[in-house]
Amino acid sequence: MRFLLKIAALTLLCIQIAFAQSSDQEQIKQLMKHQFDKPHAPLSVAPIAVVGDHALASWIQIDSGGRALLVRHHGKWSIALCGGDGLTKIDVLEKTGMSKQVATQLSKQLIDSESKLSPKHKKMFSMFKGEVKVDHHQH
Repeated sequence: MRFLLKIAALTLLCIQIAFAQSSDQEQIKQLMKHQFDKPHAPLSVAPIAVVGDHALASWIQIDSGGRALLVRHHGKWSIALCGGDGLTKIDVLEKTGMSKQVATQLSKQLIDSESKLSPKHKKMFSMFKGEVKVDHHQH
């Protein structure tokens, strides 16, 4: 009986984590679309990797693309940095203030998710050159 209770508790925990992550991903997608989506230039946001209060989102708009680093403050997501391939590098992510463990998990999640996409899409995420800080207090 104890074993079944442990299995049930573990299952419930997994469902809650999956729901929370799904909700985070939807919030991030909506935030980015609200800021950058245009009728003549729709924004596609996917994949999105979330680890704690940090997230990486890959995006495409018309014939360009890139990635965004997002941070959650007081329960709200905001874009902290826009970039390209640099945002998949652990050392670059660490320089933003996150721990090596979070940077490693975030990078791995995004790279794994992107690996399932077409070469054309992956190439577009690399088009954004350099990194640009975004003042999350303005949005």
